Amino acid sequence: MAIGERPDGRILVGDSTGAGAGNGFTLVQLTAAGLPDPEFGGGDGIVVTPIEGAGSAKGRLEDFLLLPDGGIVASGYGFDLVGSPAKPESKSAAVAYTPNGDVSEVFGDNKSGIFSRRIGGASYAGAIERTPSGQLLLAGHYEIGGAGALQAQRLEPFGNLDQTFGSGGQLLLPTNPPLDESFQEAALDPEERLVLLSTAFIGGGKTTVMVTRILGDSAAGPDPG
Repeated sequence: MAIGERPDGRILVGDSTGAGAGNGFTLVQLTAAGLPDPEFGGGDGIVVTPIEGAGSAKGRLEDFLLLPDGGIVASGYGFDLVGSPAKPESKSAAVAYTPNGDVSEVFGDNKSGIFSRRIGGASYAGAIERTPSGQLLLAGHYEIGGAGALQAQRLEPFGNLDQTFGSGGQLLLPTNPPLDESFQEAALDPEERLVLLSTAFIGGGKTTVMVTRILGDSAAGPDPG
């Protein structure tokens, strides 16, 4: 779930609808007085965007950004059908919207307004950040061999993977047995370095908190530490 306030006082809430694998990314916009905004979505202030790929499993929203031009980019996950017999496995997803809640016609895969990629056995984009130059950083979790680890993807402003980041736009941090890492939150520091917060079960009923910093393309010079 996420919440943001526009300069004119309107409130945007991002959440999910539907049980289980969800009905898709859900945005609700309220006026400054707390009423459904008739200028957003279909007139009721609500937009629901299914992430296609796995039948009734339409995905869920985890985070969003309000862009300088009033647009919105949300992150979360959808599903693909994988294997035989086919079963849903989660994939990272991002959706771009115009200021009034229409899905963008210039963003993402085939200009559908939606970017999605499956990484490892399952993945999701639990947070989204934006650099001053307009690049979008998706941060979250992926699984491989039954173990969980952190992943990040960097997109150009129109939703294409930035090939100069990581490997083909993706950075997969290694698993670290016996730790099973779970993504919690992300932030962008003043030098455009992505900082990830995660937790990991270390056995004996104990959990540890981990902080990971990813170096980016900051013009501030090399990392001093």
